[in-house]
Amino acid sequence: MAEPIPEDPEAGSAVMLRAELPPADVSDGVTLALVVDTSGSVEPALLDAERALVEALLSGLGARDRAVVLSADQSARPVGPDKLGPVDDARRKEISAALSRLSSGGATDLGRALEAAADLLPADAPAGMVVYVGDGWATLGDSTPQAIAGRLSRREAGAPRLGAIAVGPLANRRMLSALTRGSGPLFEIADSEDAARVAVELMSDALRPALASVEVDLGAEVDQVYPRTPRAIPAGETLTAVGRVRGEAPKFVTIRYRDARGLHEERRPVDVLRADDEPDLRRRWASERVEEIVLSGKGREAATDVALKAGLVTPWTALNVAGSGEYIARAFETRVLDLASDGGSLVGPVLATAAISAALCPLLTKKAPAQLAGRRFGAGRGTHSRCWPRRLFGRAAIRGQRYVRN
Repeated sequence: MAEPIPEDPEAGSAVMLRAELPPADVSDGVTLALVVDTSGSVEPALLDAERALVEALLSGLGARDRAVVLSADQSARPVGPDKLGPVDDARRKEISAALSRLSSGGATDLGRALEAAADLLPADAPAGMVVYVGDGWATLGDSTPQAIAGRLSRREAGAPRLGAIAVGPLANRRMLSALTRGSGPLFEIADSEDAARVAVELMSDALRPALASVEVDLGAEVDQVYPRTPRAIPAGETLTAVGRVRGEAPKFVTIRYRDARGLHEERRPVDVLRADDEPDLRRRWASERVEEIVLSGKGREAATDVALKAGLVTPWTALNVAGSGEYIARAFETRVLDLASDGGSLVGPVLATAAISAALCPLLTKKAPAQLAGRRFGAGRGTHSRCWPRRLFGRAAIRGQRYVRN
């Protein structure tokens, strides 16, 4: 717990909860419901990449694994068998034959497609995952991450564990990042060559036993709690939540989760400790707040206000360590958002700037700075650094294509 800062006493005290969860049941295999986007926004080359991804994934699964595949545009239809079942040779051949007959066309009702896939997952597989494969642009029905998440959470079994494969250089990374945040992995493929690598990484995530629909209630005195929605927590990890308390710290918290035996609710006592590093705790809350603002599209003004008060570096703020104190903002097109959900970026899982990432190029590529001369991002109208991390832009940026989306 961290006391309020003198400059903003009305903000309340920052609190962080850490709680150990019971061990998850270990399953013999993975359970997947794949949603393949076949709407009109998916070009033929990208549809080939989607086919390659699904076939690479199925080739790595065995009879102990269960899978079902749906194609999605304005409706969702089975590709091959219409029920979840073991991935044997017969199922692989039937799905492969149906994949070869797919063609793109129509609008995209993303919310209904994900809901249809979630309904095919069994209740006894909390680690079962819905995996969306496509560009993430919803043109029909629910058009925001909040609306889609609300649709999925209203299901009797709750929101499923959700992963996504962003296909192509113009995929809606903001939408997919918001949907998979704290729930499942987010990968990207530029073409068929990436399919095998991503399939292996996805299977590795899906094999981890997990508890689903994990959420915590810190009581009426604590507000602006993050995470705000139920999440999937892999086995062996600790549940962490941050919030703002304006009265007394809670003495008890309520933790809910779902495993193979169903929903559980536990009321646990709380030991309140003073934080050793209070500014760090405030920045943890502010980082979650900024990420939520960015992913929900509430505008950079709100994100900047939170970041300035906490001393966070974002595309719209900076730390001035020397000089006259004057900050000269970079051109907006040279700023990027790293919406990777796995936190693997060297800069951070939320926000990054072109200057920072360009400075990290020697670390990322193990090249000498002299080799990077003239390849700094933004050096020319259409140039990009060849060592720019693929998680930010994908292969299109490396080929010199511009990837800017507001």
